[in-house]
Amino acid sequence: MKSDVIRLETIEDYCNWCGFDALHPLVTVVDMRDFSKQYPSDKVNLDLYAVWLTKGSGFSVGYGLKQYKYSDCSLICFGPGQVVQVNTQDRRSDVSVGLIFHHDLLLGTHLGKKLGRYAFFSYSSSEALHPSPGEMVQCEALVDKIHDVLKQNGSKTDRGWLCDLIECLLEICLKCYDRQVVVHEAGNSDLLSDFERALTQWYESGFVARKGFPSVASIADILNLSPGYLGEQIKHETGVNIRDYIKSRIILLSKQALLATDLPIASIANMFGFTYPQHFTRLFKNLTGMTPAEYRRHK
Repeated sequence: MKSDVIRLETIEDYCNWCGFDALHPLVTVVDMRDFSKQYPSDKVNLDLYAVWLTKGSGFSVGYGLKQYKYSDCSLICFGPGQVVQVNTQDRRSDVSVGLIFHHDLLLGTHLGKKLGRYAFFSYSSSEALHPSPGEMVQCEALVDKIHDVLKQNGSKTDRGWLCDLIECLLEICLKCYDRQVVVHEAGNSDLLSDFERALTQWYESGFVARKGFPSVASIADILNLSPGYLGEQIKHETGVNIRDYIKSRIILLSKQALLATDLPIASIANMFGFTYPQHFTRLFKNLTGMTPAEYRRHK
């Protein structure tokens, strides 16, 4: 029987779920080296970014219907909208520490404007990154430094300083990703990964200019599936209605465009397939609690 998907939208949600203290409203470190804690094995839909540093063979993650197991030194990266299920019960001796942060931490920062270049947060890279021993030491030192300062200063920790350290960590991840040859066999593909790639293709291939906002039918057509079947499967895997899932992904991409460019709101609305800017503004406010202009003014 399928377990329910738990939606985790904030750092507080995440920490309440896994039983750790929230060290900051927008970023925290979860340290599984504290063996008095047991990481839950629920299936969760994250609205957060996470980078996990793991050692050992007992750390496995479920994407969609598949389980991926990791060994030795691994960097495992999640992005907003992903549905994952982590299992650390195979070996309690594994060393695992995770940096978890919300996109709003990056508002108005250099890192926020370049976040889109870190492709390893995508479903298409469902394999772990494999750092060298020296790179793993660097990653551990960065996360431990963030952890120590957050414990000392909490919400008063300088946001720019945090983003600088996170950027250093992500650059190491990117270095690993760029040199890593990931071979995707047909049997390793799953529907959730294919759906993510099709949605990305809609924008990168220029479909949006000709056909507008991606509909369920248009994405189903790319995947050679019926809209009904695709909708049922995405709902089954994410716990979210497929139309709502598409909207949430588009708003996430539009956040990056708002931070990375000075384009008018109307131009960004058009970029993402909205015929009328007010429709974009209404959806953005419904999902984020603020208008695109208000979001941009946080810079």
